[in-house]
Amino acid sequence: MKIQLLLKQNEVNNNGENPIYIRLRKTSKQGIRTESRIKTEIYIHSKYFKNGGISSSSPKYAEYTSIISNSYKEIYRVIGEIKEEGLEPNPS
Repeated sequence: MKIQLLLKQNEVNNNGENPIYIRLRKTSKQGIRTESRIKTEIYIHSKYFKNGGISSSSPKYAEYTSIISNSYKEIYRVIGEIKEEGLEPNPS
């Protein structure tokens, strides 16, 4: 399963900022792709989103990376629990 950040370009708040989502994507052996998105409640200007991540020049960079890191930890914890039960995790 691939986990990455996604800046939603077509959503903009009153400050001209876009929301960041965590995208979970998996392609089955049959080539069927499934995906889910988790909203992070982080909004930034698109100029601070570079190469699939938040630029270190972004205001509140440390706060945002901490939020995202905690979210990733929780996602990996859930994936680990699912695997321990002998099941195959999927984005949904």
